[in-house]
Order: sequence, then C-alpha cells, then structure tokens
Amino acid sequence: MNHPMPPPEAGQDGQDGPSARATFLKILRDKRQAVDRLNARLYRRGNFLTLLTVIASALATVLTAAPAIGGARLTQALGSAGPDSPSWRILCGLAAICSGLAAIATNLHRHYDISARLARTEASAARLEALDVQVDLGACPVPDALGQYQKILADTPHL
Repeated sequence: MNHPMPPPEAGQDGQDGPSARATFLKILRDKRQAVDRLNARLYRRGNFLTLLTVIASALATVLTAAPAIGGARLTQALGSAGPDSPSWRILCGLAAICSGLAAIATNLHRHYDISARLARTEASAARLEALDVQVDLGACPVPDALGQYQKILADTPHL
C-alpha cells in the first residue's frame, strides 16, 4: 500500500502543519496495519511448517521403530510376518512418506527464510510504531519523519 506524500504546498499549514501531519499519520498507520498482517501471515506459515516437520518426523520414527519394538506379533497383527510381507512394505512406505514430508517442510521453511523475514518485519513494526508515537506527539517534524519512514521501508524491502 504505497501512498504518495503530498507536496509541501499541498497542506494549508505548510510542510509540517496539521494537514500534513494527519496525512502522514494515515499513511504510517496503514503501513503499520500491512506490516502487522504480514507478521501474522509469516508467523502462521512458520508455525505450520515447523509443526508439520515435527509431526512427520515423529511419525516416521514411530513407523520405522514399530516393527523392531513390536516384533513378529505386530507384523502378524498388520497382516503377516516375514521379509516379503505387506506389513513391512506398508510401514516402510508410510515412514518414507512422513520422512519426505518432514524434509519438504524443513526446506520450505529454510527456502523462504521465514525466521529472518519475521525478525526483520517485527523490528520494522516496532520502528514504525515508535515513529507513529513521535509524530502523533509532535516530537518529530513531518519532513524528518518522512525520512525515517523511507529508511524503514528501504531497510525492509519485502514490506
């Protein structure tokens, strides 16, 4: 959501008047909402991929360990015993699928660099919030705030 800043002469009260301040605060708060939505989306995606990795890895472990722990009784309960029995193939196939899911989820998390992106967007959200307070309280003139705002956006290109 890119908002153009009004030129200095657009505000009735000049570059740092109430009109320019209100316009800038609206732009800043819109960007803060967009950053909050991005943080929530990254957080959900990261949690989902992490949870999928943990569950799929645990299932793969259980499926491969089950025949060793349960022995012939377990394999007979699943169908039949022996090296060519379908129960071994089923367990190994399911374990392979779970292991593959865990590997894919782990690599997607790493590929999209979710943890680092989330850290950067959370830092940017904090900087935008601080800037919002400074402008709202009049502690930072709008031209200075605009420079800080542009620096925040440049430091976090995926915003």
